[in-house]
Amino acid sequence: MKMPKKMQYLLAGMAASVCLLAQAQAQSYPDRTVRWAVPYAAGGASDIVTRIVAQRMAANLGQPVVVENRPGAATILATDEFVLAKPDGYRILTAAGSALTLHPELGRKLRYEAERDFDYVSGLIKLPMIMVVNKDLGIKNLPELIAYIKKANGNVSYASVGMGSPHHLVAESFLKQIDAKATHIPYNGTMASLMDVVAGRIPFSITDLATSSPLIKKGELIALAVPSDARSPVFPDVPTFNEAGTPLVGFAWHGVVVPKGTPPEIIAIINKEIVDTLNDPATAKRLHDMGTEILPVTTPAQLREFVKSERAKWGELIRSRGLTVE
Repeated sequence: MKMPKKMQYLLAGMAASVCLLAQAQAQSYPDRTVRWAVPYAAGGASDIVTRIVAQRMAANLGQPVVVENRPGAATILATDEFVLAKPDGYRILTAAGSALTLHPELGRKLRYEAERDFDYVSGLIKLPMIMVVNKDLGIKNLPELIAYIKKANGNVSYASVGMGSPHHLVAESFLKQIDAKATHIPYNGTMASLMDVVAGRIPFSITDLATSSPLIKKGELIALAVPSDARSPVFPDVPTFNEAGTPLVGFAWHGVVVPKGTPPEIIAIINKEIVDTLNDPATAKRLHDMGTEILPVTTPAQLREFVKSERAKWGELIRSRGLTVE
C-alpha cells in the first residue's frame, strides 16, 4: 500500500529535524565535562593511554575530560554499567577486547551485547604477550618446554591473569597445537601469577610482556617465545612462536566505544582526538617504552570488523576446548 504524501512529508521532515539536531549537538560538543571510564585500576597501560588521550582532548576541545577507574568482575562491572549511559558523547568507555569478544563466548552473564549496545569509535592499544618459565626448570627454549609438558602427561599446571582472559586463551591455543593438556591456574592479576612462577609453584605462563619485562631482565624468569608476527623490540633475542616451530599469534587489546545511538558527528570528533594522539611520535615512544603497541584499527568500521573477527576466532577455540566460566 502506497504511503500518503502527507505522511511522506511528515517522515521526511522528522528525519531532517533529527539530522539538524545531531549537527547542532556536534557543533556545541562538548559544552560540559566528559566522563571516560576505564575498567581497570589506575596505573595500568590502558589507564595511562586513556589519560594521555583525555588530556589532549580536554585541551583541544576546551572542556574537562575526567577519567574514572571502574575495575571489577574481569572488566564486566564498567562495561555493564555503560549500557545505562546516555548516547550523547559525554560518556566514553575504554573497552577491553575480552569484554567485547571473549566474555560472551565463555557464557558469562552480561547485561550488554556489544553489537546491540555500543557504537565503535577506534582501536586503542594492544599488549604483547610472552611465554615465560621458572628459571630453575632448566628449560631454555620452546621445544624443551613442549617436551616437558608432554612428559608430564597432564600433571602440570600453568598460570594466567584470570579465567577467560586473553592470556588463558592463548595458552589453550598453544596446548591445542601441541596436543597436550595442562591445568589452568587463574590469578587475580598479572603480578600475582608471575610471583608464583618465580617461586617455582607454577612452571610456566603466557603473560603480559610489559609486566614481566623487569623480572626477565633480572633473570628471575626465562623468556622462551612471543606470540607475535615479529620479535619484540624489547627482547629482540627471543624468537616468535613461529620461529620456534609452533605458530601462534595472540595479544590483549583495548578499543573505545560509546553508547549505541551516539551521533556520528560526535563519534568523529572523539575518533579524531584518539587517532591524532596515537599518531603523535612522543605518545608512540611512550607506549613503546611501556612495552605496549598501538592497535592499528583507526575507524569505527575497522573496529567493528576487528571485533567480529576476534570473536569468531576465539569463539571457535573456546568451543573446541570446552571452556566456560559459569
